[in-house]
Amino acid sequence: ALVAKLQRMQFGKSSEKLREKTQRQVREAEECINALQEEMVEVPGEQHDPALPQPLRQSSSRKRKLLPASFPSEKPARCRW
Repeated sequence: ALVAKLQRMQFGKSSEKLREKTQRQVREAEECINALQEEMVEVPGEQHDPALPQPLRQSSSRKRKLLPASFPSEKPARCRW
């Protein structure tokens, strides 16, 4: 049934319309991407998107302290999938 549906999509009456619509959408998306890339080149000083969060910075002074030796240690159970 799926093969027949795909054959109708590719070779049926509406396949040309569907193909043209898809090609048009791809062209529009490529034009939009090109325009955005050109805008990014025009702004030389800005290297990041201010809307995105800053990456977390790892600092050697903020390492987690070790637990006291008196605390019991447990090994995690193995996951069996």
